[in-house]
Amino acid sequence: MTSKLSFVQYIADQIRKAGQIRFRKMFGEYAIYCNDKVVALVCDNQLFIKPTQGGRKFIGNAIEALPYPGASPYLLIDKVDDDDWLVGLVKITCDELPHPKKKSTKACKVKPGPEKMAANNKPLLNDEHEFPDESVLGRNLGGNKKLWTDFLSILSSEFASISLNWKYYL
Repeated sequence: MTSKLSFVQYIADQIRKAGQIRFRKMFGEYAIYCNDKVVALVCDNQLFIKPTQGGRKFIGNAIEALPYPGASPYLLIDKVDDDDWLVGLVKITCDELPHPKKKSTKACKVKPGPEKMAANNKPLLNDEHEFPDESVLGRNLGGNKKLWTDFLSILSSEFASISLNWKYYL
């Protein structure tokens, strides 16, 4: 059973004083963030707070439960109507959780693959895009030189900004 959006909005409204609160739908359920840290999950219209030492002390007799099959145990919270208590719990939990790791923004680099060779151990194409022999052409595009030439001209015009040596990629 998935959680109702109205319940998630109610929880977010209850804890709005704890920090910057937002929620995000994940796999039919919701994750609740406080200051960009996941502090809680809402699954089957139940509130689960990430377990921390301070959170356990704050709750006292904490009940641990699995928010979904295969998950690690979270603290199951049934006092969702007491906003001051919830704000205190979320603040303590948020303070104890580590900051999220920054995602790297490195650009992907294209690594050239090994040179493809014809059966006679010669490159499929030389640097001038000439056909090394008829047997290679026959295997690639059915022996049609015009089709092969048109194909190469389309590729070179479409990918002119990419400097590739075609014999490595055909």
